[in-house]
Amino acid sequence: MVMQSAFFKLANIIPMDKAVEYLKDAIVKSYGKKGQNIVDMNNGAVDAGIEALHLVEVPADWADAADEAVAANKDLPEYIVKLQNPVNRQEGNNLPVSVLEPHADGTFPMGTAAYEKRGIAINVPEWDMTKCIQCNQCAFVCPHAAIRPVLTNADEVAAAPA
Repeated sequence: MVMQSAFFKLANIIPMDKAVEYLKDAIVKSYGKKGQNIVDMNNGAVDAGIEALHLVEVPADWADAADEAVAANKDLPEYIVKLQNPVNRQEGNNLPVSVLEPHADGTFPMGTAAYEKRGIAINVPEWDMTKCIQCNQCAFVCPHAAIRPVLTNADEVAAAPA
């Protein structure tokens, strides 16, 4: 809601009062069954998205900014240089079969994770039922698949322990 209201304010494609009216009508339609508190929070998000806009000055010299050169590490194993790095750059389709052939049996060298940025999370998300509005977006964006939605029917819900 924050981003939608900010978009309509910046894009100026329809009058802002109409955009806010449409957004708030959609909030009532989408979240009205979840309670007035949820509706009020989303309405507040619409208002905040409009009020919090501010101009960010970007220095003109940033237009000519260049990336810093990265020194090539000559001590990298052949597997990393020829196979892992191209795959991590999304260039795996361009690899010749000869690079893959030594690994046709499915084995890979040990310790290859040390040569790539894994981005392992320090904390794994947990579902907070007190804040849940049943939108299912947490499961959609959870990179660890720690939050998994389960579809149930009325009989299964009645038989569930919690």
